[in-house]
Amino acid sequence: GVISFNQNQGIEDDAKIWGRVRPGHYLFQQVPFAVTLLRNGDCWAGRSETELADRVNGDLQTHNLVLLATLSLAVAAAAYVLLSVSGSWWAVLVFMAGFAGSLTISENLLVNYSDSGETAQLFWIGIYGVALTLAWQAAGRWRRVLAETAVVFTLVLVYIAKETSVVLLPVAVGLASWLLWFRPNLDRIQRRFIIR
Repeated sequence: GVISFNQNQGIEDDAKIWGRVRPGHYLFQQVPFAVTLLRNGDCWAGRSETELADRVNGDLQTHNLVLLATLSLAVAAAAYVLLSVSGSWWAVLVFMAGFAGSLTISENLLVNYSDSGETAQLFWIGIYGVALTLAWQAAGRWRRVLAETAVVFTLVLVYIAKETSVVLLPVAVGLASWLLWFRPNLDRIQRRFIIR
């Protein structure tokens, strides 16, 4: 497979020593490795003397470009949600400037990029926000059902990508409570959606 013996040992150490079980993170990391193989032509190098697991780690530039593109999609998704909620382009610009200057993001991109769980986490959180926004705005029963199914699916991906995603739970409960308590003009469909 794509994962070498040393990476399997890292997965075991994560689980046994640190208590981390992140199947979504390991699944997500297969994407940049696969793109690396495609870009380098190693998928078709059948005569190569080198094992596939050793060839896949040879191009960190491709790996970084894929993670940077994924992070850009996460920021675009978050900007879409912010624009939908606030209706202000200024809020989007301030958010993007703050995100670009974030030391945590820089550290994960520049230092820990080949093992950054935050990239997958932020990507799925962004997609989760878009799915929530689309579900809120969906007209018609089946569109709403489809959108809410996407919400649940992406939320599961967020949680299996990184264990710190559990902080979304109190934030979501707080936001839902605030909406139910301070927005009396919500109709029955909106209230049920918030509770779900």
